[in-house]
Amino acid sequence: MSLEDYSKKRFLIVDELDSFRFSTKKTLMELGLKLIDSASSAQKVVTGFENINYDIVLCNYELGKGKNGQELLEELRHRKLLKFTGLFFIISAEVEKGKVMGTIENEPDGYLIKPVTPKDLKDRLLKSLQMKDAMRTIDTAIDEEDYHAAISFCDRKISDKDRYLVRTLKTKAWLLTKVNEYDQAKQVYESILQANEFTWAQYGLAKIAVKQKDFSCATDLLKNIISKDPYQLDAMDLLAEIYKQQNNIPEAQALVQKAIASSPNTLLRQKALADLCIQNNQEEEAISAFRKMVKLSDQSVFAKPQQFFEFANFLAFTSKDDETPENNPLIKEAFDLIQKGGKRFASKTNIDEQSKLVTANIHATIGNLEEAQSLFDQVMASNTNQEIQLDAESIQIAAATQATLGNTESAESLLERAADLANGDDELLSSIYKQLNTDITSKSRKEAASINKLGIKLYSEGDIEQSAISLRKAVPLTPRHISLNLNLAQVLLKLHKTTKETDLLNEADMYLNKVRHTPKHHREYKRYEFLVNQLNTRKMKQV
Repeated sequence: MSLEDYSKKRFLIVDELDSFRFSTKKTLMELGLKLIDSASSAQKVVTGFENINYDIVLCNYELGKGKNGQELLEELRHRKLLKFTGLFFIISAEVEKGKVMGTIENEPDGYLIKPVTPKDLKDRLLKSLQMKDAMRTIDTAIDEEDYHAAISFCDRKISDKDRYLVRTLKTKAWLLTKVNEYDQAKQVYESILQANEFTWAQYGLAKIAVKQKDFSCATDLLKNIISKDPYQLDAMDLLAEIYKQQNNIPEAQALVQKAIASSPNTLLRQKALADLCIQNNQEEEAISAFRKMVKLSDQSVFAKPQQFFEFANFLAFTSKDDETPENNPLIKEAFDLIQKGGKRFASKTNIDEQSKLVTANIHATIGNLEEAQSLFDQVMASNTNQEIQLDAESIQIAAATQATLGNTESAESLLERAADLANGDDELLSSIYKQLNTDITSKSRKEAASINKLGIKLYSEGDIEQSAISLRKAVPLTPRHISLNLNLAQVLLKLHKTTKETDLLNEADMYLNKVRHTPKHHREYKRYEFLVNQLNTRKMKQV
């Protein structure tokens, strides 16, 4: 089979230099290819992909002003413009380790080092196109998000035992995790590892272990991966996240710093480092990581205004105890950040209102309470008069400003409104719940956990009434704790089964309502749904 057999495939050559685009197009045409377009910038590629599904992209790393090849690949993948059936090659003379590692992290289908000979190009393209042809039915189903069909196609291909068997097994295991069939995915990964110790299969098992809360197993797997290959950055990120959840912040920070040393141009990793430095009380290191994050945000598809706002708020927090904080250069930097964020995300809904609310929060942090209240009132009055309609993120920011001003009841009420508007956005809901629980002390958490444990014990022993009494004492200590509220609602529904008291249903309804915004990915979501259905059934019977 030759490249002429793929003459109907659409090719796109991306480079800022006319000479490279011309010479590469000439080479492809000599190899028998006909449908070849070219683009000189990342923005033109994105626009092109909105109109045409290109099959193969040959992209230089350096693209002049704007996004580079790595950032372009990130955006095409993030926006799902580049299909699974497509191919994306980076062509570069770049040898700087950080840039090379950053590109490889995004898993292009190939990384070609300049100068590329016609023979090299032909061999790499032919090999990749043959593989894509063999996987086409699977990849097409993935593009259509029909994951169960894709799994069935994988099974058929596995039975053929052709030369793409390992790739098909890898794809099947990944697909099984997409449909939450973790035990089956685990079996596939384990069967692969019996034949060969592929790092990606070990990493797949580690991700499943995390999903199944088996952090000890995940930690062992990830440590083994990193010990064998110190450039497995995904493994470092995941292990750092486990350490963070276990409150082992120094180890988490050390891992993220190690990953950044290899690949410094990843925005989300710099943001993770800033957050960890804050938890480790390392203000200067946090500010340094935040500044790198802002620099990377110019072209990153993962940039968000909230990242700018968090940095600005942190700068204000670090300066609030100065005698004249308004003269501190960090405060000027904070206000400049808000302006820069407003310009960077000018097309985003409510960006002007969010910027004003964050500005108000900074004024409140450094003691300019009148200015803060004035800005806050201005934004909220516009919302009340329906001149603007604030979204959930904006109201969440408003709640933070009210909390800084000392208006805790108003802040909680605003967060309730934000949660109502954010219904369905699991990431935002998680953030709102975290904000609702920020003022709970470690002592209160420990006391609530102890009482909750006693309540569960009493329930398991059949002493339902005493269990309810115990849990009623725990809830006020951590009012928004999802599991605790569900435990009490479950106990009350059990008690109602015996007593038939309507007040018990009303009380259970109150606790379920407190956690009505439980994100769908939360481990307690199914129990929440079950208890709500049970409550509604009981209420119907009493009508």
